[in-house]
Amino acid sequence: MERIKHIKETQEKELLGAQTNPGETSTVRDKIEQTDTYDPATETRKEQIAVRETLNSLDEDALKDIFAEYFRKSGSDEETINWIPLEDVRIIYKSPEEEEKSRSPYGDQSIAKGVKLYSHLLWHDPEQTLWTLIHEQCHAISQDRARSYYTANKEGERDGEMIRLKYGVSSATWTKEYGAEETEKKVFDNDINEGITELLTERIFREYKKRTGSEIYNQHPTQPDQTISKTDEIVAREKFNAYERNWQNAKLYIGIISAVTDVPEDVVEHAVIRTYIRNGAIFPFQDSEVNAMLSEVYPKLDIILFNMLESKKGEGLSLKDYVDHLSRQDIPEDVRQKIVTALHKIREEWGEAYKLAPDEV
Repeated sequence: MERIKHIKETQEKELLGAQTNPGETSTVRDKIEQTDTYDPATETRKEQIAVRETLNSLDEDALKDIFAEYFRKSGSDEETINWIPLEDVRIIYKSPEEEEKSRSPYGDQSIAKGVKLYSHLLWHDPEQTLWTLIHEQCHAISQDRARSYYTANKEGERDGEMIRLKYGVSSATWTKEYGAEETEKKVFDNDINEGITELLTERIFREYKKRTGSEIYNQHPTQPDQTISKTDEIVAREKFNAYERNWQNAKLYIGIISAVTDVPEDVVEHAVIRTYIRNGAIFPFQDSEVNAMLSEVYPKLDIILFNMLESKKGEGLSLKDYVDHLSRQDIPEDVRQKIVTALHKIREEWGEAYKLAPDEV
């Protein structure tokens, strides 16, 4: 555990004043300039107006405070957080024809345009609007500014530039030669980044409801004599949305690292969130400390874990297949049992969610 600095810091110092690790962004981020302006006067459709009314009803100060706490606990200076003010959030309407072509999610975020919410999908659901807003704000606060590096030809002459953008634990790179168009952007590790984003979104969503006293209770869908919080219903529904497998991958990664390091899962989760906010690395091939630690347990554990994090819903092996494969390897019995337990926790969590949101599967 001592070799994995970000986990050790999470456990012993709660990340306050944590030093920057190689590969992470600085504790003080450069300001990110949103270059594309947006006029709220264009929000003329009833769907856009409904989403704007939802945003206006939120306690922005409370929500921003929660984000700032996570930012601060990551060892970062909260004064440099890339928070998108709610008045600057773009509310976009897409026609059915446009939606059919784009197949976009409920929202989006970028350096140029900030946070976008799609009113044609959100206007009737304030809770989904809040969830999407939090998800996209997570992307915003975990994003570094795009950085440019000169490229040179064989003669050593500058012939263009390479641009690198880091957000969460993922990154994108593209190049532009002088006098030519930009190359297609290459994106790395986006799937696991979305999984961690959903994990953090749930934490912030629940904390906001608790802190603002805005929880709503409904009749339990399967037990008429009991009530259930609207929050639990929303979280259950989201578990089966677009990033279901990515979310599960993130949780199993936390369980495996916890098993190998013998560090409590909540401590590892805090470390993963810190790494996400600070643009560090969790993949074994990117972090030599994690790689060495996994290799001590089993020489090919790093490859198995990498493939698991890259896996997608409906493609390739299931999480159970990965755990079964691990269980057949020559790894310590106590570690094996902890990994199996981590998988069972995920299956139970999603099983309980299914009871609340059976129509989402």
